[in-house]
Amino acid sequence: MKHLLAIFILASSLARADVVTTSTVNHVATFTNSQANFAWSPAAVILSFPSSASPTVTLYRHGNGTNLVLARTSATDTDTLIWVPEAAYSFGAGSALSASSTVASFTIQLHRRPAP
Repeated sequence: MKHLLAIFILASSLARADVVTTSTVNHVATFTNSQANFAWSPAAVILSFPSSASPTVTLYRHGNGTNLVLARTSATDTDTLIWVPEAAYSFGAGSALSASSTVASFTIQLHRRPAP
């Protein structure tokens, strides 16, 4: 029941988000906002590993000449990690969201919505 409630909350928060997917290059995956007149905010980030792994993952925001760590987590024997931000982070033109992992190969989905 506990997991069902968490899935329901995640699904309802993502209902108005669009999804973009990419894979890693040397332990890192990056989403850059190249649109001049649009800012987005991550609703969730889902990392999928090809097999059960024990990764340490760090999510960064790059922009305005600075790098900001948004989250860092470790897991044991998992094939999926989900991050739902506790704050509304805005990614305007030229800013980027990056995920780096101790596991070299993974796929990442960014669920994003227009920034508030």
